[in-house]
This record gives sequence, C-alpha cells and structure tokens, in this order.
Amino acid sequence: MMWHDHENYFRALGIVALIVSSVFVPGLSSIIFSFAVFCRGSEVLTVLAEERRNQEGWSLTFARARFGTIASVIGLTITCPIFVWAAVK
Repeated sequence: MMWHDHENYFRALGIVALIVSSVFVPGLSSIIFSFAVFCRGSEVLTVLAEERRNQEGWSLTFARARFGTIASVIGLTITCPIFVWAAVK
C-alpha cells in the first residue's frame, strides 16, 4: 500500500530512521532531523521563487520557510561539531 503513495513511504521511512538513530546513536537524530528540515525548506523556497508573489499567503509562507531553513542550518552548525567532538573523544 505504501508503494502507491511515495510521500507516505518516505515519511514512514524517515520516522523509522529517526527512531533507529535515536536508539543507537542519540546525537545523530538531531542532525538527521535538521537536515530533513533544511531539505524541505529548500524545496519550498524553490517552489515559492517560481510562484507569483501577489498571491494571498505568499509572504507568510516565504517567511516561515526561510525561518525554518535558517533555523535548521543553525542547528546543523551547532550539532555537527559537537557530534564529531563527542565521537572523537
């Protein structure tokens, strides 16, 4: 059933990956989540760049996507060095 709707398949796969990474390597789940938010935010910003700016919710959606993308980059910037430092130590 999940093969017919690839979006649900990838959501379920992402949830399983987060659960497995949380159990075995707890620090990795935050990196995976931040990277997923970054990828989704980049996709949304790309779509919004092609859409008309005079539509009703464009500016609010653009602001939210930009904020989420920037927040995920900040999260990656903070957690990646900490994860590497903890792995080396």
